[in-house]
Amino acid sequence: MPIGGFAALFALLVLSTLASGYLALFRANAIARDLETPERDITPGKTRPPGQRVTRRAGRFALAWFVLSNIALATFLLLYITGTIDPGWTRNDPTVQRP
Repeated sequence: MPIGGFAALFALLVLSTLASGYLALFRANAIARDLETPERDITPGKTRPPGQRVTRRAGRFALAWFVLSNIALATFLLLYITGTIDPGWTRNDPTVQRP
């Protein structure tokens, strides 16, 4: 992997997690409506006007994207911490002295 590839992949995963969390936060009403069951005693809070509501499909998509990007980021960090993947910074650097 090129020197900048590791950092670019990590940045992409972090930005994906942040963006999907942001979208899930805006679709929190749709996600709450989707997860609402008759057994729960939920009192509805302040609702948006009907023209600004999002669909359940958009809420599910935002939540799934958030969960998957969190799993991908955690897997990537775990593989890096355990040494399974190597960014190759010193291997590709011509200024590093080798024995």
